[in-house]
Amino acid sequence: MRESDGLSWIHEMYFHRRVSDRVLGVCQGLISRAEQKAELASTQDGTTRFV
Repeated sequence: MRESDGLSWIHEMYFHRRVSDRVLGVCQGLISRAEQKAELASTQDGTTRFV
């Protein structure tokens, strides 16, 4: 009983870690895209603004 609990816990942690890594990757992609847009906006009119 104890061993199966441990295994399922490890599996849950691994699964959630994979999902959260994927979510983090998507978020980082969105953030870097937003930063690029902000850089473009700042070069166009001289002030930094988030689009």
